[in-house]
Amino acid sequence: NATGVSGLIELARRASAQGRARRSMGFIAFTAEEQGLLGALYYRDNPVFPARNTVAAINMDGLNYVGPTRDMEIVGFGKGEMDDLMTEALTAQGRRAVPDSTPEQGSFYRSDQLHLAQLGVPVLYTSNGVDLVEGGVARGEALNQAYIANNYHKPSDEVTPDWNMSGGVQDLEALYTVGRRLADSDRWPQWRATAEFRAARTASGR
Repeated sequence: NATGVSGLIELARRASAQGRARRSMGFIAFTAEEQGLLGALYYRDNPVFPARNTVAAINMDGLNYVGPTRDMEIVGFGKGEMDDLMTEALTAQGRRAVPDSTPEQGSFYRSDQLHLAQLGVPVLYTSNGVDLVEGGVARGEALNQAYIANNYHKPSDEVTPDWNMSGGVQDLEALYTVGRRLADSDRWPQWRATAEFRAARTASGR
């Protein structure tokens, strides 16, 4: 997750350079996701910001290192209004938001944003797109499959000279747009009526 943490640091640097937003912005890297979301679980039970006062949360994992894409996946697509904000940001880039391509893997329930969602906080969890500008979906899916087979959770998962981080930068720009717009507004995104986390948000008075 080193690319994700470095992206988080750059988002924080960008927010600081742009100046104070109307609302507080927190940048948090949780530990021990693979051991059972332990860092996120600790934060859920010991929050810096009360859940009732937390407008939303954005979660990202490893960054795209294979070049620009025409799309970006939203894991848990359809659960809340955070999808709409991300769709707007991507549309402005000439790109599109698409649902998780592998929902059967249950990724929404295996990543850090889950414990914030359980508190009722609306969340956005994104993943890399697969429709590459150079090579389309076929090349994007082939690279993903090769990564899972050869590098995922293996010592070989290291930076190599052929990485193209321009797609990761594009994704970070979209994520920053969503976060900054919320931080500078008075909007309170909500869960959809069918989302299992809506009741917790309603109970908080938000």
